[in-house]
Parts: sequence; structure tokens; C-alpha cells
Amino acid sequence: MATTKKAHKKPLVVTLLNAKGEPIQGIIPGGELPVKDPFREIAGELSKHSRLVPSAVPYDGRS
Repeated sequence: MATTKKAHKKPLVVTLLNAKGEPIQGIIPGGELPVKDPFREIAGELSKHSRLVPSAVPYDGRS
């Protein structure tokens, strides 16, 4: 018999390194969709820095 209730999903705990190399921990809620559009959030942040002009980064083929 099928159930109509959604299965409980655990949140995902992630550990990442910040710019200083220190570990930081974050939680991604399980089973929740973002309320805001992430592309609009990024565009909003970039619009705050309108005085910056994007430029090409030279690449010489070496890594």
C-alpha cells in the first residue's frame, strides 16, 4: 500500500574551507526548495559593484 506522506529527509551537513584555509560548517536543509531564485540573488550582488568592469584574464597555456 502506497503512502501519501513525504519521507522525512535529513539535512546535509557539509564542511568546507574558507579563504584562510579554516574549516567552516554549513547545513543544507533536506527536502526544502529555495524560496528565492539563486540567479537573481547573484545578479543583485553583482549590481552592487557596477563600478567594476570585467576584463579577460590572460592565459598562457601553463598550469
